[in-house]
Amino acid sequence: MDEVSLARARKYAYHFFFRRMIQLPFFKEQLEVSIQNMEELLPGRLKGLDIICDGILNGTPFIYPDELEVQP
Repeated sequence: MDEVSLARARKYAYHFFFRRMIQLPFFKEQLEVSIQNMEELLPGRLKGLDIICDGILNGTPFIYPDELEVQP
């Protein structure tokens, strides 16, 4: 694979695996839901859920802006 194609493939893989996969931390293994109360689901509490709701309600893309995350 030439360098240009390889770079494009890496960019696509990054986009697909890190921006299109939206985390919902209240889902645990075996689809167990771990929320204590409904307030945990309010807007602004969970970025992934906000992206999904905004996409459904406003037609925005279901893309997680992981570049905004602060890395330790």
